[in-house]
Amino acid sequence: MANRFALALSALLALPSVLHAEGIYRWLDRDGHEHFGETPPPGATGVEPWTPSKSRRISRVPGGNAPPRRYSAPARSAPLEPTEIEGKREYQWRNKARSFEGAVESLEAKLEREKDRSPSLGTSSLSAARFDARKEARIEALKRKLEAAEQALDDFEDRARHAGVPPGWLR
Repeated sequence: MANRFALALSALLALPSVLHAEGIYRWLDRDGHEHFGETPPPGATGVEPWTPSKSRRISRVPGGNAPPRRYSAPARSAPLEPTEIEGKREYQWRNKARSFEGAVESLEAKLEREKDRSPSLGTSSLSAARFDARKEARIEALKRKLEAAEQALDDFEDRARHAGVPPGWLR
């Protein structure tokens, strides 16, 4: 077992020197595509020795096509958005909108759970009547809280719109 490990380790350590000793080259074809190999074809442009530490980018090929350029984003035609509105950054506007939306969603879920709730099996008719009355009271209270949360969300969105917050900041 130790012999296998020592053999594998020595092979891994010798690999970079073998690669360098065999002479690997890189070159560009007529279309500007980069290739690697031990012997470049006749007439290849930009032939140079390659080692693992070298950059993979060939800057310019004399007398041939330039290598493909990296993508660059097009220039923006629209003006850049401000970084702060009313002293708050984009992430702060987003977090506030999420908190209002989360409150609405939470109350909607509670209201649905309360509507689906039923008395336990061992309750008497008198207890069931009390349960139903309390259930209706809880549903009405949740509806009022939900209306208030929805109104708060609408007010926040109106305030943000009047302040000039881009719509993407609230999503």
